[in-house]
Amino acid sequence: MHLRPWVKDRSEVLAPSTLTVVWGNVNSLFSAAVADRIIGISPCTGVTLPEVPHHKHYIPEDEQVHQLAENMPGRYSAVAYLGAGTGFRGGEIMGLEVDAIDFDASEIDVTQQLVCVAGQKPYLGPPKTRTSVRTVKAATIAMAALERHLEDYPPVEVEIWDRTDPDKRKHHVRTARLVFTSGWGRPLQRSSWAHVWVPASSGYSSPSGTPRQPSR
Repeated sequence: MHLRPWVKDRSEVLAPSTLTVVWGNVNSLFSAAVADRIIGISPCTGVTLPEVPHHKHYIPEDEQVHQLAENMPGRYSAVAYLGAGTGFRGGEIMGLEVDAIDFDASEIDVTQQLVCVAGQKPYLGPPKTRTSVRTVKAATIAMAALERHLEDYPPVEVEIWDRTDPDKRKHHVRTARLVFTSGWGRPLQRSSWAHVWVPASSGYSSPSGTPRQPSR
């Protein structure tokens, strides 16, 4: 009786997809409490979330990718080519380390993502799903863009929490060489990335020629 109105209240300020992520964290907490025999049953049982609307996706044309890259500041232009040439999620791109790139084989290992949670410092976590751990054969233009990026913006060492191990006792702070960082050499957060993405995607056109609304 507490969680149903809680969900209703949050659904008025959060997008359905965001609420699903938040609810997943709440559900995990109560599931752990049940497993530890602190409570007998999870109060999340039987609570229904708003339906997440289905969004239609499309593959951008070459000139659109070039346009998006040109609209971005130099230190982030490679993001457009990497996203188009690999299909990586945003967190996978921002959590990419130099050691995960094999330029000779044109392959990139995906074993982590950068996780940004309000009120916390960004940290490295596992990919979204188990099947998201993979090795991707990247397009030539994506690898070329990465090579140019690393020449122009050599990675700096960043101290960051590594929470990729499912065993929480093995979480630790380590030095990471992230490919993409802010101008101050820090991991990119959602808020700072929005200041890059929104202006760059303004006026960006879909294949049909209609303006595409900026999104994250």
